[in-house]
Amino acid sequence: MNRKLLPETQVILDSSPKFKPDDIKWLWNTNYYDGPLEGMMEIKSTGQRVWAFWIDETEWTEQCGPEQDDHELIVVRFFGLYELTPEQQKSEEYWHELFRLCVGEHCDYEEDGKTRKNVKAGYSNESFKFFYTRSDMDREKLDLTKSELIGWFEW
Repeated sequence: MNRKLLPETQVILDSSPKFKPDDIKWLWNTNYYDGPLEGMMEIKSTGQRVWAFWIDETEWTEQCGPEQDDHELIVVRFFGLYELTPEQQKSEEYWHELFRLCVGEHCDYEEDGKTRKNVKAGYSNESFKFFYTRSDMDREKLDLTKSELIGWFEW
């Protein structure tokens, strides 16, 4: 199996600078499926916080042993890095802090920016309900068309 990138993805890759994994670190993710899909990151050299958003992925299989069925699926995700407006930044930080207080810190990352925190806490059904009700009622969907694409990276 081999899946190619979308043409729109190639435009982003060709027109924006690539960040190396050592240049950035995850602070938290807001969407996750077999790995982060979007969330807040930090550029290590400047401390600037930027939004990472999954734009595409490619996958292929590699032989990893002598037997015919000794193969491994390799998946590489591509993320755009966006500089949020001050209002967007403030909003995302507010909603993340409320999430941490009501739901938990399991979407936060360790200092290395690669490992998700292994936090188990006794949050109540009421606090979950409070957060998700408030979020559904009041949270404005993040509109990245108002943000500047400053680069991309592979994960």
